[in-house]
Amino acid sequence: MNRNLLIGVVAIVIILLGIATYYTTQPPQVTPTTTSAPPTTTQTTTQTTPQQITTPTYTPPPETTTKTTTVPPTTTPSPTQTTPVKKVIVRIWHALTPEEEAVFKEVARLYIQNHPDVQIVFENKSPDLQTAVLAAISTGEKFDLFIWAHDWIGLMVEAGVLKPVDNEVADVIQRFAVPIPQYKGHIYGLPFTAETVALICNRKIIQTPPKTFADLVKIMQQFYNPPKTYGIAYFVDPYFISAWVHGAGGYYFDDATEKQGLTNPKTIAGFEFFKKNIMPYIGPNPTDYNTQISIFLAEQAPCMVNGPWSIGTVKKAGIDFFVTPLPPVNDTYVPKPYGGLKMFYVTIYASKEAIDFIKWFTTDPQVAKVLVAKLGYIPVIKNIDVQDPVVQGFYEAIKNVRLMPVSPKMQPVWGAVTLVIQNSIVSDQKTIRQAAEDAAKDLCARGLC
Repeated sequence: MNRNLLIGVVAIVIILLGIATYYTTQPPQVTPTTTSAPPTTTQTTTQTTPQQITTPTYTPPPETTTKTTTVPPTTTPSPTQTTPVKKVIVRIWHALTPEEEAVFKEVARLYIQNHPDVQIVFENKSPDLQTAVLAAISTGEKFDLFIWAHDWIGLMVEAGVLKPVDNEVADVIQRFAVPIPQYKGHIYGLPFTAETVALICNRKIIQTPPKTFADLVKIMQQFYNPPKTYGIAYFVDPYFISAWVHGAGGYYFDDATEKQGLTNPKTIAGFEFFKKNIMPYIGPNPTDYNTQISIFLAEQAPCMVNGPWSIGTVKKAGIDFFVTPLPPVNDTYVPKPYGGLKMFYVTIYASKEAIDFIKWFTTDPQVAKVLVAKLGYIPVIKNIDVQDPVVQGFYEAIKNVRLMPVSPKMQPVWGAVTLVIQNSIVSDQKTIRQAAEDAAKDLCARGLC
């Protein structure tokens, strides 16, 4: 073999071996894969760590982050969070005047401020509250309380209207300055004022209260000039004229014996005294209450016979007035009008909340002061200092009252006296004796003679 050719071959082999050695000692070239990571992926600097290459550090897109962290929950709040607590409704039926009802509602709002779970509803059932109450009980219509004078207790107990509350009110009984009305030894409600009729006079017309009945007669005679003026405004009904019957020693009904007294000679004498000495000076429509009070409010009469329930109306009319007891005829003939305690009656449907309300209403001194100031009510609780001269006038009148009977047997007697009035006092259809005897026949048939 040619020497030169051999050297050339060896040289080529050496070169090839060198090239091969060079390439075998270099690290392999990595070609990046553009689809292996999102645009926000940050590659690690150590290419030989497989975990760092295959597990990138990921930054979530801002738009996605905003949606997942700022959108509020879309769930609806629980009904217990938005539905108000159901209130207990206390229904009170009454036959109050508009002025009385307005003040009672005002007082009830004071109670509700501290008892937001209670709603007090006053419902006027005039002109016949008694019929409304009895009808409701028979049909099952539920209401909690009603307001009237204490003389309905016996009737309503026997009719199944009331429930005794002796235990519920035992803690407040000692706060009262008057006996709590009872029937057969049980309490069925609480009073908030005493009431009777007295003489209410316009101070602009007469300045001095009549001290005797003779003084009153002079006043009535002086101002009786119909149809312009009248001697007195007087609603002629059994309650209002009872003073003259009792003063004469008579009576409509004896609560102890449960017997009528219409035919008693002294009762007839009392009727006759009223007809002869007062009836001639009364204005038109004597048996209509509204007519009589309107005569006084129009200053067409110097005085009227009325009760504390009328004081709000008199004050509203702007009349300067005073109150004084009905004046005595003589030392032995002192007018003794029927008197009573106006009260809340507790029905068989009354709730605990209703009873709590009347306990507060009837014994709270601030309530008593509101009733005195705005309605002229006579308070019945102890330790209350009232300087109102109007209240003082009625307080003096209360000293002479005869409390109305509580027996349910008294109820037909009211109707019998009304017949006597219609037939013989405001008219001359019959003599008073004849009218009384005729009216008593029905009472005798009921076992009241």
